[in-house]
Amino acid sequence: FGGHQAILSGPAGGVVGYAKTSFSSEDPQPVIGFDMGGTSTDVSRYDGKWEHVFETTTAGVAIQAPQLDIRTVAAGGGSRLFLKRGMFVVGPESAGAHPGPVCYRKSGGFLAVTDANLVLGRILPEEFPSIFGPSEDQPLDAEGSYKAFIQLMEENPNESKGRTVEELAYGFLKVANEAMCRPIRNLTQMRGYDITTHKLACFGGAGPQHACAVAKALGIKRVLIHRYGGILSAYGLSMADAVQEEQEPSAELYAKRDGIENADALPIRAERMAHLAEKAKNALIEQGYSSDAIVVEEYLNLRFQGTDNAIMICKPTTKNEEGKTLTYGDVFRSQYRHDFGFVFDNREIIIDDYRVRAVVPGQNPGKGQPVKSLGAPIPSRITKAYFESGWELETPVYRFEMLEAGHQLQGPAIVVQEISTVILEIGCMASVTPEGDLDIVVESSHHDASAVVPGSSSTTATIPCEHVVAPDSFD
Repeated sequence: FGGHQAILSGPAGGVVGYAKTSFSSEDPQPVIGFDMGGTSTDVSRYDGKWEHVFETTTAGVAIQAPQLDIRTVAAGGGSRLFLKRGMFVVGPESAGAHPGPVCYRKSGGFLAVTDANLVLGRILPEEFPSIFGPSEDQPLDAEGSYKAFIQLMEENPNESKGRTVEELAYGFLKVANEAMCRPIRNLTQMRGYDITTHKLACFGGAGPQHACAVAKALGIKRVLIHRYGGILSAYGLSMADAVQEEQEPSAELYAKRDGIENADALPIRAERMAHLAEKAKNALIEQGYSSDAIVVEEYLNLRFQGTDNAIMICKPTTKNEEGKTLTYGDVFRSQYRHDFGFVFDNREIIIDDYRVRAVVPGQNPGKGQPVKSLGAPIPSRITKAYFESGWELETPVYRFEMLEAGHQLQGPAIVVQEISTVILEIGCMASVTPEGDLDIVVESSHHDASAVVPGSSSTTATIPCEHVVAPDSFD
């Protein structure tokens, strides 16, 4: 074990958690992971195989090691709210845990996304423990958050003119949601995937508050919220595979200009793969794992001669229309065309690296038995909350522990878990699965935000370095 393997282990555990609970061979729809916490949001993608990157920079430090491909944006429950130069700005500064948002009742608290959710009735102070304030014995301060928005409006009369506190707070939430949509688009649309064919697996303490709104903006039709969504990263770590990786550089010829595989290199390739596999398996056996439990995965890192865009290709097991097993070259060319839109003809293919992963699969969660629909449960109480159409004066509140498999909940509604709060937007329908999770069907947004890209015509203007939207976007 090396220290570099522990870097961002929490988000990596979340990827394992949603991959094992939201994806299955019976339901092979690709999944986007959406992990929203206090200071940032992590997004990733899973379609039956792990997506790795091999070089990243974290906190200014370059790391060359296989890592799960996780994108991070500085938008979370603690992201601070500003009105600057006629624009709504969310982050990247964070209120942190101390002093935290205004509602934490600590001296010097900053107006943050959590305050916006609080004044809009989307989080309920009575459902939180009384651990705030200097003595850590008071509830969340909804009145303090409201007064902070009033002060912001007084300090910025031009930007806030004609708007209520609720409209201002909801505008900030729309900006925060758009900021979190951006890395999701980068993982899907910017890499040639249709974002609307994915489902959104939401977790993290703040994620379920924004999941349905983000899904609407992206055109995603389905959201999954695990029963342990607030701590899914820890849950995922408990199910993670044990993995040992070995890799060696190479400069060997894989295929000639005519595309025919270099047959002379096959014995050398088999020998090198066998050597790496044995080395990786022995490392796991030394840790106490049984050799019978180890699964070996073989990879070639391939690129066209004269380019530096290498693609890591796992040994193919699928067959073509003629019943023949695909080669590394077949998969490489297909993936290259998908990523770049073309392939080179009459160009040699070079092996940059040999790579082997020895894996001891972790446990998988059990599946529940199908159940009949039970209809809508009885809410624990009724409250008022602010949604896209304004105040909903009769918003039902459900306690998650009171729900049973088969129950169906129609939005707008609030579901209170012990470790998070779920906001069901207008038009969303949630069903409790046999496993006790929430499976939400999302109605399309009136405005297809997934079509908003730089250079397009839209009422929304964004600046990459900050999460900014012009105030008139919310009229």
